[in-house]
Amino acid sequence: MIDWANNYKVSQNGEKFDFQLKILESQNRFQRWIIAFVFLAALMAFLVVVQRRRYESKLSVNRQILKESRDKIDELKTLETSDENEKEIQRLQRKITEIETRYAEIYHDGKILYDQIFVQGGNSSQ
Repeated sequence: MIDWANNYKVSQNGEKFDFQLKILESQNRFQRWIIAFVFLAALMAFLVVVQRRRYESKLSVNRQILKESRDKIDELKTLETSDENEKEIQRLQRKITEIETRYAEIYHDGKILYDQIFVQGGNSSQ
């Protein structure tokens, strides 16, 4: 009888231990998923910041080119009119038009995406 009681207590303790072990394993699994999610979110935020900085640097270079081209055109217009000056002014105006056209295309694409996502209730995959 005493052996039976001891075996019963041991089996109950073993079941409790197994149950607690399963709880700890599930908690560990949950913690790993949370850590992975936080890591991926941080990685995405980092990539967005890097991409934004790259885009802003390209944008600032284009703005600088536009400013310099307009200043050069103004300078050439004040000088004596010659064929070389006229050709340079036309070349600079084409460069300005090209950059402004690229900006217009980017803004147009952005407006289309905005309308699809927020106005029409769609999503970015469409």
